[in-house]
Amino acid sequence: MTRWLSRISGLFTLCLLLAMVSVTLAAEKLPDTGKVTKPLGIKDPSLRANEIKAYMKLVSDLAAPEMEGRGPGTQGLDKARDYLVAEFKKIKLQPAFSVDDKPRQSYTQKFEINAGVKLKSQALVMIDPDGEDLTFRAGEQFNPRGFSASAKFEGPAVFVGYGIDSDELKYTNYEGVGKDGLKDKIAVAYRYEPMDKDGKSQWRKEARFGGWSNASSLIEKAKWARDHGAAALIVIDPPSQKEGGIPSVGSTSSGRNSAIPVIQISRDAFYSMLRGSGQGGDASVAKKWQEQVNAGSTKPIPLGDIKLKGEVSLVKQKATVYNVAGFLPGEGKLKDQVLVVGAHYDHLGFGGMGSRGNRQESKIHHGADDNASGTAGAVLLARRFVEHLQAPSRPASEDRRSILFVLFSAEERGLLGSAHMLRNPKELDVELKNIVAMLNMDMIGRMKENKLMAVGTGTGDKFRALLEDAGRGIDVKVNPDARAAGGSDQMSFHAKKIPAIHFFTGAHRDYHKPTDTADKVNAEGAVKTTYIIGSMLSSMWWSDEPIEFNKVRIAHPASGGPR
Repeated sequence: MTRWLSRISGLFTLCLLLAMVSVTLAAEKLPDTGKVTKPLGIKDPSLRANEIKAYMKLVSDLAAPEMEGRGPGTQGLDKARDYLVAEFKKIKLQPAFSVDDKPRQSYTQKFEINAGVKLKSQALVMIDPDGEDLTFRAGEQFNPRGFSASAKFEGPAVFVGYGIDSDELKYTNYEGVGKDGLKDKIAVAYRYEPMDKDGKSQWRKEARFGGWSNASSLIEKAKWARDHGAAALIVIDPPSQKEGGIPSVGSTSSGRNSAIPVIQISRDAFYSMLRGSGQGGDASVAKKWQEQVNAGSTKPIPLGDIKLKGEVSLVKQKATVYNVAGFLPGEGKLKDQVLVVGAHYDHLGFGGMGSRGNRQESKIHHGADDNASGTAGAVLLARRFVEHLQAPSRPASEDRRSILFVLFSAEERGLLGSAHMLRNPKELDVELKNIVAMLNMDMIGRMKENKLMAVGTGTGDKFRALLEDAGRGIDVKVNPDARAAGGSDQMSFHAKKIPAIHFFTGAHRDYHKPTDTADKVNAEGAVKTTYIIGSMLSSMWWSDEPIEFNKVRIAHPASGGPR
């Protein structure tokens, strides 16, 4: 899944799971009329076993080491693209995208994205009052944040508490400091925000991002420091919080950039600064200062006569990525109406932005559940629907809608693939007004206790009834949620007022970690999910009933989580 940001999001999906009202759909057997009415594939146990085997192969192939975590800019993402194009060709779907204004010429749609940053150079040196230099060790004692501005800086160091200056919260750590009061100085601040005795935010009512308010954002803190004239911002984990190590540049890149250089340092580097400034070099001083700012003391504290000198030079990287899509044309009076089945096939590559793994290590993030599971589900559904059209029991001619099976890229970078496709409908030869509905699969591979979540059911006026009908005969408890949750590509469709549902099976500890591997996927549960989606899809396939879009409340996730 997905996101704008760079913090973890397992908290959101867990909270969403607890908040949902569990509605168990009746498990009734479909009447056996001898006529193929819905391409579910649930009556024949051998077919079900074959589908589970086929599904597991797709997941295993997509999450294999040679796919390199399907990160933007990796050869593995290109291999995954070619693999999926070959699958759609094998299924005999039509190409979906136009080339040179000729419709249905290509299975791929190319676009360019920002692919994070590359560290060109960095340095951080403390100059004590005697003129002696202490050079800090890059990667061990300091690293720039991936959203840092690139610049050289030098100046006296000033401790500014949490580095917050918020009119909204009526709180400042810059008391008595005017607009240019820190001109050519280096602001040194704690991460996070004022805490209570339990180490939790004092502003919990405003807290949205993993338990912290927006005032804890380092980009915001850099803006406040710049507004007071500071040339750079140095940040440290406060004593009350566990020190998590110095994150890599890549793991902290963002869609936004700070106004000045932002460097995170280790506590031992901070203690060296305290010793150099004559403040004392042990944890007691740091703890005392945190207690003071927690209690409301807001005046900056000069760090003696020490100076900090440094440099940050980051280079923005670009990557060319591709959406992959196949088209199943409709017939008769409904052929111009389009149903969309979607899933994103990209993931995090070797970590970097969005990773919840060790931020100092570069390891393949296999992304088996996120989202090889949904991608495999979309391929399985495409295969099932094409095979249904080839069934002898199918009428020679029938009115039915077209289906677009689309596998998005750059979802993990902020739903960029789905947004790009919908901004360029001419490349699909589809008018947005003719897209009836979208069904999205993201993380459907960890079903537990036969539970499936369907989020966004309120965006379509007939979704709830269709979902109830789809669940009959399948031993799955579907938890519908009318709200829209910003977790995946369905949100791009909501933005265009297209009804869309997101299907997923819940959060787990392996989310956005290298440990999200194929051996942990519940293939049988995922195939059951495709039966429900397939049943719902087929009901809309032959129907001429419109599905009206409804605006619904948006459930905001934690920052950096599913976006």
